[in-house]
Amino acid sequence: MIDIIVCCYNQEKFIKKTMRIYSQILDVGTKVNLIIADDSSPDRTLEIIKSIEKPDWANLNILENNGNLGFVKNYQRAYKECKGDYVLILEGDDWWHDPNHMKKHIDYLKTHPEISMTMNRITTYSEATEETKTYDWDETWGDSKEYNLQEQIFINRLGNLSSCCFRGQYIRDLPEKLFNIRFADWLMGIIMAQYGNIAILKDSTSTYRVHPKGQWSGMDYVAQNEKVLECAELYDKFFEGKYKKDFDNLKSTVQLNLEIWNKQKNAAKTNPKAFAKKVLKFFWIRKKKVLLIFVLQKMQEHCIADCKPSFLCLGRTKVRPFNDGFNNFQLCHGYHYCRKKQS
Repeated sequence: MIDIIVCCYNQEKFIKKTMRIYSQILDVGTKVNLIIADDSSPDRTLEIIKSIEKPDWANLNILENNGNLGFVKNYQRAYKECKGDYVLILEGDDWWHDPNHMKKHIDYLKTHPEISMTMNRITTYSEATEETKTYDWDETWGDSKEYNLQEQIFINRLGNLSSCCFRGQYIRDLPEKLFNIRFADWLMGIIMAQYGNIAILKDSTSTYRVHPKGQWSGMDYVAQNEKVLECAELYDKFFEGKYKKDFDNLKSTVQLNLEIWNKQKNAAKTNPKAFAKKVLKFFWIRKKKVLLIFVLQKMQEHCIADCKPSFLCLGRTKVRPFNDGFNNFQLCHGYHYCRKKQS
């Protein structure tokens, strides 16, 4: 059996597109347990789901409640309903744009028993700009890329639960204490990586809808780093110091990152022309093919603060790199960063 969890709240505008899985999944070869966990949506989300005709392959399990539980407890009750060998998640505003999304994940896990979970390369859809972007992929990785526990602790590789497929046994083994803290995909990835490496699949099969005021995307660069520090402290306690060295390494890097950020910001404000020359000299010395657009007159106004046209912003990167000086030249908020232009 395969479990698909659809967690939703107040998503009447998007849920029809999400529920296209009814028509996408045709030849599954096994029974599918479709778990709808609606967290007491005050809008028509649940009504719309119930109005869509259920396909023959689905054992529909709709979880309703009279009050809002919050996303952690909502996921907890959905996980408790999972009985299959594999668990896939689809959040109520995302969608699987590839009809073979489920098959590709499960086939990979079947042929790679040492892998704890899979995640596909993500395509994002911006609600603010209506732009669609797919994360970069290094062709030297082949069709998949694996990450171990330490790498998942240092940088969250998951990004979006709608792109993930878990082994059912590991979901059933999730500790009860997990649901007493506010956690998201990063911690789930760390827990899974304890059982084996995480594999990211080259094919982009799901779309992640990014809202301008989302819990993560709505934060500026400094707030995101401070949130990483807060979570690192919380997760270190959750694992009772088992990975203290790894979390300490992460925290040191993020703290250094914030210090460098503040120095760069102050340098850009006090002497924008000298700052621009320093950056250009750095890339010239390393013989990088770089195209940076500097609007020096507006440098003091914009630059580092909020992804304005002072630099060539090339959009979202597949992971949010930590700024170790100028190596990543991360100057903008969110997943956006200014970097070298690929030739």
